[in-house]
Amino acid sequence: MPRKKKNKKELNFDVDVVKGICPYCEQYTALISLVKVYYRCTTCGEDTEQYINGSIRYLPLDVKPHDLKSYGKEK
Repeated sequence: MPRKKKNKKELNFDVDVVKGICPYCEQYTALISLVKVYYRCTTCGEDTEQYINGSIRYLPLDVKPHDLKSYGKEK
């Protein structure tokens, strides 16, 4: 018998995991993204922005983490 969910909100995340060089710790590591274009280093925890211009690079982020929540939402 299938179980029914009781008053639980459904959360939809579009998680993206890539490998790249973090500009902060300069390590080749996994970078995780919950919002498009912004990635967090799994080694040092710093936030980076994906930059594509012939090759993919990750740049230091000048946006505070709480500003990422509003990314992609209409104002």
